[in-house]
Formats: sequence, C-alpha cells, structure tokens
Amino acid sequence: MNRRLLAIILASSMTALTITGCGSQSDGSTGETSQTADSAATVAQDTVAAATDSTVNDHILYQPTFTASGTNANEYTAHMELYEKELTDYLKETNQLEKVEGYDTPITVKTVMYYTAAMQDSMAAFKDRYGETMEYNRWFDITKRYLNVDMKLEWSALTDDYDNTLRLDMSAGELPDIFIVRNQSDLISMAKNGLIWDLTDLIPEYATQHDTDALQSDNQAGLQMASYDGKVYGLPAMLSATDAVSYIWIRNDWMQKLGLKEPTTMDELQDVMKAFVTQDPDGNGMDDTWGIIPDKDLDYNIRGVFSSFDSYPYSWYLDGNSVVYGGTTETTKNALSYLHDCYEKGYIDPEFATLGNDEILEQVYNDKVGIIYGGHWFGHNAQSHHDLNPEADWKCIELPTGTGSAVRNIIFPQNGGWVVVNKNFEHPEIAFKMRSLVCNVPDASSEGDWWWFENSNAWNFSPIRNVVSSYDNLNTYLNLMEVYKNNEDTSLLRGKAITYWANLHGKDKYAWELMFGPGEGTPMSILNQDYQNGQLFWDAFHGSQSSTMQNMWSTIQDEQKRIYTDIIVGNINADDGFKQWLDTFNSLSGEQITKEVNDWYNEYGTLTFDLGSNGES
Repeated sequence: MNRRLLAIILASSMTALTITGCGSQSDGSTGETSQTADSAATVAQDTVAAATDSTVNDHILYQPTFTASGTNANEYTAHMELYEKELTDYLKETNQLEKVEGYDTPITVKTVMYYTAAMQDSMAAFKDRYGETMEYNRWFDITKRYLNVDMKLEWSALTDDYDNTLRLDMSAGELPDIFIVRNQSDLISMAKNGLIWDLTDLIPEYATQHDTDALQSDNQAGLQMASYDGKVYGLPAMLSATDAVSYIWIRNDWMQKLGLKEPTTMDELQDVMKAFVTQDPDGNGMDDTWGIIPDKDLDYNIRGVFSSFDSYPYSWYLDGNSVVYGGTTETTKNALSYLHDCYEKGYIDPEFATLGNDEILEQVYNDKVGIIYGGHWFGHNAQSHHDLNPEADWKCIELPTGTGSAVRNIIFPQNGGWVVVNKNFEHPEIAFKMRSLVCNVPDASSEGDWWWFENSNAWNFSPIRNVVSSYDNLNTYLNLMEVYKNNEDTSLLRGKAITYWANLHGKDKYAWELMFGPGEGTPMSILNQDYQNGQLFWDAFHGSQSSTMQNMWSTIQDEQKRIYTDIIVGNINADDGFKQWLDTFNSLSGEQITKEVNDWYNEYGTLTFDLGSNGES
C-alpha cells in the first residue's frame, strides 16, 4: 500500500486513532496492516474539504449510490476518491477531459456480463472486503461517480453460456444497451440486421489516447474483425497478442554439466538433443531422457520448430499478394522432415502422439526432457520443477534457425470480445467513456494493481472489459527495465508493472525473474529483440468463418494432424505424405476456403479507420 493511499485511508477513518486494513498483494491474497493517524491531521483536513467539492480540476463529480461495507470499506472509498482526482488531472493535462464529460441528468445503461469460476471466487472476496457484488462493483461505482451513469446488470452468465443467452435476447429483440459480444459471427449478424450502432465516426470524437493507441497496435485488426460494409460496429476488448509467440526453453544445468554451447541453428539443436539423450544428463545411469517432446496436437508446444523453418502450419498469412494457409507450404514440409529426422534418431519420445500438456509437464518434473517449446509462462512450470529439484535450472534462448535467416514469429489479434451499442440506445458515446474509465488506469492511476489486478482479475468486472496494447507484455517488461535502470525507482511503475514488480520480489521470484527479470535469457528480452528487429508479423485472416469453412474446417484440421503425425513417425515419407495432405486439403474444399479467405482480406483486411488525434501532439 503506498503512503499516499494510506494517508487518505487514515483521514477517512475519523472515529478512531488506528485502523486495520487489507493491502493488495502480488498473488491476489491479502495481508493485515495497521497505522496510527497522529501524523495525518493536515491530510485529513484536505480530504474532508475535497469530499464537499462538486468538482475536481474542472470535472464534475457525482454523488455515489453505493456505500462500501466490509472489512476494507475505508480503503475502498480512498481508492475511489484518489482515482477521481488522478484521472481528472491526467485527462486535463493531456487535453482529453472533454471526451469524458458527465451528464446533468442521470442516464441508466442496461448491460450484461460473462464470468468465470475464478471471478466468482474473487467476487466473494471483494464482497467480504468492500461489499461489492456482480450487480454493483467498483466499475459500476466509478461510472456513476464520474459520469452520472447508472449501470443496471440485466443478467450474468458463465462464459460457456453467455453467447447462447445473448442470442436469445437478440431473437427476442431485447438486447441490452451497451454490452460485449464474444462471437464474431454474432456481431456481424447484429450489424447486418441494423441492431447495433455504427461506431466508425465516434472513434475519433470520443476515444482517448490509450484506447486509440491500443486499437492501432494490431494494425487495426480488431476493428477489421468487427467491420461490415466498411464500417466499424464493435470496439475490441483487446489483450496482449504476443502471448502467441513461441520460445525455446532449455535445461541450463544440463548444458553446463555436459559442456554444451547454446544452439543457434536447428542442426546444432539436434547436437544438444543427442547429448541430452545419450550422455545421461540427469546422472541416474539410465537411458531415459529425451530431446524434445511434441504433444498430440502438434501445435503450440512445437510452434517454434515450425517457425525456425519459416513455417506457420495453422495460420493464414500474406505471401506476396495472396493469403496462403501455412499448413500447405513447402516450408512446412521441411519442418516435418526435420521432426521425422529427430524421431528416427530417438530424440523424440515415441509416445508423443498420445501425450497432452499434463503428461509432458510430468516428464519435465521427472527430469525426462531438457528442451521445451512454449510460452513465456513456462517460467511458472520451471519454478515448480525448481522447487522439486533445486538443481534444475531453465533458461530461455533465441529460436535456432533452420533456414539461415533470423526466425520470425507470427502473432494474432487477441481480445475478449467487442463492445457494441444497441441501436435503440440514444447515447452510444457512453461506451467510449466507460472504456476511458478502465483503459486509462495505467497512465492515470498510481494504483493500477488495485483497479486491474486485485485477485488477478479485477478488471474483468467491468461489463465492457478492458483494452490494452497488443504489445502489453512487452510494454510491461520495458517499464520494469526502466525501473531497474533507474536505481529501482518504483515511482516509475505503471499499471501491470506494479503487480509484476511485486512478483519479481515475492515468493515466486525464480519464475518471475525467468520471465520478466533483467539480463539476457528471458523470453521478454528475446521478444524485445524480435520486435526491434522486425521479426514479428501479423496473420492476415481474422474474419468470421464462411459456411464452407464452418462445415469443413474441423475435418481439414483433423486430417492435417493425422497426416503430419504419419510423416513424423515415418508411416509415410515426407514427399509422398505432404502430397497426400495437399490432395486431401483440396478435396475437402481447401481451395474454395482459400478463395473465400482472400475475398475477405481484399474487402476488409486492408481497411483502415480514422482513429483521430488525441491529446498532446
């Protein structure tokens, strides 16, 4: 808890010399704190005076309809009052305050929400601490206080049930006012039928800088996905797209023990695999270790193998002037040939075609594998392994190349749905203003960890979710490095970096330093290098599935993985097997689907929209 917040909490508690509150911790748990109010007299006077003001720095604030309760009621009120001031100061300093004007007369907005089991657990904790509920939480409260907008939750549903419940509302003509649409086809259907607002011209007028920066960060792919007839009908609730990047993790302790150098080519990687398989790196005197272990899906956990050969077998991307399906390219055949060679030499567990993620992690924890392809979050698994075996030391290295050129990674736009507005609702601009309250937290607030990350998911209780840059993880890492470089000046931390800094110095320090720590050998340092060197590129197709694709794509993917597996294990040679796969792809309407994908790209994939010029130049 920072000192400024503590002072406000103390000032808010005028009935006792001491208060006991609950501070937000890096793992979402809580801890008890206690302080005297002897030194807070001046702050108390300022706070009491501010509470009677109707404006803060030229922005009108409105009386809340919610009264906090529970063990941390005073803390809750302090968070609200501080953010009201900090947000107003920030928006005024950046010439954006007029975009978030409130309303003289209260306006009611009907909305709906989807939730997860984890969110239910968090809300139980928030209710105990602050009196919050799904029907009225901190985001509903700040919307009332800042905009004079009353949020009314019509219904909520578990994520798996949300889409169907929303479709029932659509069929009955009873859509809420402002809400999230999670299914792209549903959004396009609503747009075609005139049920939701065209938001195109409202973006430059009402979106604040953080929002427009995020919308631009994926080359407007999220907006293109929500487009119909050249207009935007939904605002993406964007997430970090770099989660799709595949890294290679290697047992550094085995490398040191066997005197091996880090591989830079796929041939050198095979040399490391051979050593891991034949030189008993775990020291148990048995021939029981593997080089790499794909899983039965042949996708994410060996994506980096394919990328090393400039292959992207489950993606659509631009090749010249046309969009191609990566599963059908010559480079993919080369990657499959490499995997077959590894299999034939005994570097791959022959049972891989039956293994899921849990079984592979079991191999990791039992010291049976020394090379893993996966996301940056493998650091958590490395921590679990390190806890079991303190000698186990993992390191992330650059992807070795199979072509002689620098390895590129493909990334995809990621979001939790699109914010849309019922065509019958008279104030579509409120959707933008609600987003401003959420998305400006990292720039405006000194307490982004409470607003966004308390219990790891506080932002999810906003019915319009949130929007962050597609490079959010990278931006967080760069913010952390800024702090390290400035003598660990934590006043420089913003948004998610506040929480991650605490994690870097908490009980899971090993994992967090592997992922977001300083120095070389972390996935974020490699991501930064790839970004700076132009080694990240975007997929080309993110349209909704045509009827042909809906009918055939599942079968195509099943056949693709079946034939790929046959090639790897040697049931058929790579040349004959890949020809068989191409014939199968085309016989299952692959050519027609490729044409439809290119038609979508030519109509929507190159669209750009005016996002406006916000704030200071």
